Amino acid sequence: MSMFTGLYPVEHGIVGIGDRKHLPDSIPTVAEIFRRHGYRTVAFTGGVNVAAFFGFDKGFELFRNNGTHLRDNLEELRYWLDEHEEEKFFLFAHGYEPHGPYQSDAIDRSALGQRDAPSTRKLRRSCEGQSKRRHITPFIRAYDAAIHRGDRYVGQLLSHLDKLGLRDKTVVLFLSDHGEEFLEHRGCFHLRTLYREVLEVPFIIAGPRISRRRVDALLPGSVSVGATLLDLAGIDEHELPGPSLAGWIYGDGPRFDKIVSETARPARAPQGAASIHAVSSTTEKLITELDDGSRLYFNLIEDPAKLDRRRSGNAAQALASWLDTWATQHPRKLDTSDSAPLPGDLAEELKHLGYFN
Repeated sequence: MSMFTGLYPVEHGIVGIGDRKHLPDSIPTVAEIFRRHGYRTVAFTGGVNVAAFFGFDKGFELFRNNGTHLRDNLEELRYWLDEHEEEKFFLFAHGYEPHGPYQSDAIDRSALGQRDAPSTRKLRRSCEGQSKRRHITPFIRAYDAAIHRGDRYVGQLLSHLDKLGLRDKTVVLFLSDHGEEFLEHRGCFHLRTLYREVLEVPFIIAGPRISRRRVDALLPGSVSVGATLLDLAGIDEHELPGPSLAGWIYGDGPRFDKIVSETARPARAPQGAASIHAVSSTTEKLITELDDGSRLYFNLIEDPAKLDRRRSGNAAQALASWLDTWATQHPRKLDTSDSAPLPGDLAEELKHLGYFN
């Protein structure tokens, strides 16, 4: 939702899966703005967490969900491109590769020198308690193979753009909404912490007049997506508040000294439910649980892996004060509508992805 609105979760009000809320009509989305400027707006999604139930269809003239993975939508997506290749379009393609339960095809496992796919029945048990990293090695291999499958289907989409002669006049942004933990900090998966393995994701962009280079600066991801794409399309007048990375794409952009992240840990997590904020710089990091006020401070120069948890000190207090100021500058724009019961099929899909027991 932050990618679509440029707002932080605390601002648009949808922080975790348990919120079960719908984005208010008054909050603009990147799809609405593109549509207002004459673009066709289409989405082919894996549904579930990005279902229309939550308001993700806002601004899209076509919002399709044929299954949870990229390949489930690829045929219809390519057909749509064939029919509209002469028009301007904003297209959102989304799938759950490599989300758990990690799935791959024989061709993916073969490419990585793997044999049969491991069963994932014992994965959650292996990720809890005092498990050793070697216990989850088979699941890490399954994750790698699922990444390979996602890469194959992204490649097929790019090949179709090439076939239609669209790559030279199309901006393509590839990214993920989160990473995955594998016992780096005593647990697995995502939602439960705000460490590097969950927060740092691919952000790869290509298109006209974009030269190949790597940016090693500290940059915000999700909240920058909408504003960046609108800027690259030459749409300067828009309502999205998120920072644009267009300056970095074409040269040097604004410096971001600190990055804020948020999550809502579910009640089924071993540590219990909690609202968590983090502020990160290139040299230090603070993670705070809003419910009980606990803090974890990390010196990233001395401890880049974030294993030495320090709970107090002047540096931690300074970051906590900065985060308090940030929170006052980013108030909730308005309350989202009351939570509604999830449709039965959506609840089942969330269970399949591991969000509900």
